[in-house]
Amino acid sequence: MFFFSLYLSIILKIRDMYSLDCDYYDKMFGYVYELVDDVQMSGMDPNYEITKNGVGTGEMVIDLIQF
Repeated sequence: MFFFSLYLSIILKIRDMYSLDCDYYDKMFGYVYELVDDVQMSGMDPNYEITKNGVGTGEMVIDLIQF
């Protein structure tokens, strides 16, 4: 478990990670489009702010979905 957490911390420092400002959504992605795809495929509410490295970007997922 130690090596996994060490590996994860190294990966997180190397690249930007995107997620949602939501208490129960714990997935993180290297690209915004992967996050948007996951929200659409999983049925997650798209009315949450996107975070980059844990800081809000000001964009909502719903703004990036093409209808």
